Amino acid sequence: MSKTTLKGYILATVLIIVGSMTVFAQNPDYKRGEVHEKIKAEKIAYFTDKLDLNEEEAKKFWPVFNQYEKEKMEIFKRYKETPKAYTSMSDADADQFLKNMVDIKEREFQIEKEYVSKFRKVLAPKKVAGLYYYEREFKKEVLERVRHRMQKKTED
Repeated sequence: MSKTTLKGYILATVLIIVGSMTVFAQNPDYKRGEVHEKIKAEKIAYFTDKLDLNEEEAKKFWPVFNQYEKEKMEIFKRYKETPKAYTSMSDADADQFLKNMVDIKEREFQIEKEYVSKFRKVLAPKKVAGLYYYEREFKKEVLERVRHRMQKKTED
C-alpha cells in the first residue's frame, strides 16, 4: 500500500474527527452519528454525480462500495491499536509492531485488489478509475471545508 493511500486513510479520519469537533462546538446536541450520516449522504450524492451513475449502476455499486468502506474502516481500527510511544518500546514490542504493520499493509493491498475486481463487475473500468480519483477529491473538499470553518471560527 502506498504512502498516499495511508495518508488518505489518516486524512479521512482527521477530517471526520475535526469535522465532528467543529459541529459539536457549534451545537452540543449534535450527535456523532448524525455527522457520519451527513458525510455519507454527501459522499453518495458526490459520487453519484461525478461518476454519472444511472439507477441500475447505483443499485449495484452502493452495496459493494459500502462493504469496501466497512473493510477499510476495520483496517483503520487496527492502525489505532498500534503503540503510540515509540521511545518506550522494547525490542519485543518493536518486533510485534513491525509484524502488525506488515500484516495491516498486506490486508490493505488485498482489499484494494479485491475491490477493484468487484467494482469492475458493476461499473465500466473508466468509472472505477474515476471512483478512486473522486474519492481523493472528495476528501480534499471536505478538508478544505473543515479548514475554512476552523479559520472562520478563530477569526470570530
